[in-house]
Amino acid sequence: MSTVRIEEEVLLGTPVDHPLEPRAGLALDSVRVVASAGRVAVVLLAVIVPTAASRPLTEAELLSALLVGAAWFVMLRAAFAAGRGVLGVGPCAVLGASAGLVAAALLNPMLPGQTMTAAELLAITCGVVASAATWEMVVRHTGCGRKRILVVGTGELSDILATELEHGGVEDFALVARVGETRAGEADCHVPVAGGLAELASVVQAQRPDLIVLTDERTYGHALDCLLDGPRTNARVVGLAGFFEHALGRVPVRQLTPAWFMSLMHLRQPVYGRLTKRAFDVVVAVVGLLAALPAMAIIALVVASTRGPLLHRQTRLGAGGEPFSIYKFRTMVVDAEEVDGPSFACENDPRVIRGGRLLRRTHVDELPQLWNVLTGDMSVVGPRPERPEFAMRLEAAVPFWNRRLLVKPGITGWAQVQCGYVADCEEMADKLAYDLWYLRNGSLALDVAICMKTIALQLRALLPGAAGTARGVGR
Repeated sequence: MSTVRIEEEVLLGTPVDHPLEPRAGLALDSVRVVASAGRVAVVLLAVIVPTAASRPLTEAELLSALLVGAAWFVMLRAAFAAGRGVLGVGPCAVLGASAGLVAAALLNPMLPGQTMTAAELLAITCGVVASAATWEMVVRHTGCGRKRILVVGTGELSDILATELEHGGVEDFALVARVGETRAGEADCHVPVAGGLAELASVVQAQRPDLIVLTDERTYGHALDCLLDGPRTNARVVGLAGFFEHALGRVPVRQLTPAWFMSLMHLRQPVYGRLTKRAFDVVVAVVGLLAALPAMAIIALVVASTRGPLLHRQTRLGAGGEPFSIYKFRTMVVDAEEVDGPSFACENDPRVIRGGRLLRRTHVDELPQLWNVLTGDMSVVGPRPERPEFAMRLEAAVPFWNRRLLVKPGITGWAQVQCGYVADCEEMADKLAYDLWYLRNGSLALDVAICMKTIALQLRALLPGAAGTARGVGR
């Protein structure tokens, strides 16, 4: 029986009462070896081919190309390991190849043979990005790179996780079975219960999962004892919140406890240095303002053709809940909130001025906030700043909402590139799940990737027939 057939039976609800046959296990391992070998091959070819095209390669130069290719491969694998599940193939390929370019430039003068020119290094970088991204998309499309997930627990949290993996567009993981006590009425569940906790070790041996997700805190100790006392396995164990962070790029807000926030102060928690982030903010803000001057002049003419001020100033909450004034080009009519009072912005808002829909869809009305970045009230990347009028309502309705105030708000953010507009407190809770993920996982590489995604989303909004509102920069 093939590995694919076994996964199909599990996902279709066939009881898992047979072990994974040796041939199926070997097939699974063989497919993964091919995927890994392909990753090495496409990077080495992307390095060697452009170099060989420019000049005949001596043995020394071939060795140099192989060493440089190895450096590129290591950087790519580090980038994909850190963020493929949540950042996507494209950003990871660009980040890894860019880091590889830096490593190759440093190694280049020390290697034997003729050194590579700057043009060759840039050509190789482009080739590495294209070949690595293409191969990863092939691996993802065929499913041979998916990690097999075994869930321990059959309660509500297990159902939530199963739904996320089956219907949430998660391509890197395959849920093969669940282990735990069956609940009444669970017969309609698409993912079957493979056995009780006492059978956990044998189910792990049969299904050979890559990850074991523990969803029931009451059974953590028993489940870990079964795994530690059973046969040795290469599977890794993670809790529900940890799996959400690793696979989905967000945290389960409704299931968090105050203890989760201890991780933000843990001694092993990486720290995204304030000086590094501030330097990144200043560089991006200065370059952005200079590059956007022509566009801002055109926008000013559009807004000036309607009644009212050019800029709209609004009070928002910054880091620590401190209020500050945010600036944007005015896109709504004067006194837009005079009748109904403050309300969440929405797609196709009827209060916008002539030409305002395009400004809001592309979010170029937010360009003046680069000045807020320079003054230190905002960061380029971070949770969007909220209005004080909504703060009390959100704190009462959304668990841990005020924890997003631990960092500076941003022009764009992880929640913005994952969500569009939010219209109520329930949707704000979904958005908070991404903000809290960023709070814990923020880094310079992540900020760069978010900026890349933001630019891609804004460019997509300019395409004819672009539906809805582009994400990436919030209100």
